[in-house]
Amino acid sequence: MITAQSSSRSIMKSTGIDILPPEINNVIFEFACTDGGYTAGSLCLVSKYINAVAAPFVYHSLTLSGPDQMLALESRLQSYPNHARFVRHLYLAEHPLPGAKTVKRRYCISFPSCFTAILPHVAPYLETLTLASDLRSLIKFKRNEPLEEMLTLSYPRLTSLTIHTAQACYLPYPRNSPSLTHLHLS
Repeated sequence: MITAQSSSRSIMKSTGIDILPPEINNVIFEFACTDGGYTAGSLCLVSKYINAVAAPFVYHSLTLSGPDQMLALESRLQSYPNHARFVRHLYLAEHPLPGAKTVKRRYCISFPSCFTAILPHVAPYLETLTLASDLRSLIKFKRNEPLEEMLTLSYPRLTSLTIHTAQACYLPYPRNSPSLTHLHLS
């Protein structure tokens, strides 16, 4: 005997997103998961199937603020190098967001050392990159060495590069970015 409750469950299960082939879900998730990883993380909690399909999209669009988040990503990319190939959009901000948990350290971690550690892993896959820094962390270095080093990497897919720093106007043009169509310096 089929009850109304059991039949509605089977209908919902048979018409849910989890019956779509992974290729279709990949297309859907690629468009849906562009908010810094929140949507992909939520999708991973839906079911084992959706978790398997959505897990790579946790890295699709990343917003990292402060050295703690950057070091965590760099550590994860060292442990799981294949995850780097899923990073398409990356926003790196020097300072943590207000209210964010930070780790108290006995040593200082510089913003340039954080982004120069992450970028070699993800540069071949990035489509957009935004770097937001104030002059204080970069003033310790001669000229723009960390930024110039960043620009020597090859970014074959990069279409948009935004650099918010007081020294941006003195940077050389990124020559290793054949797909670059938008360059924003401020």
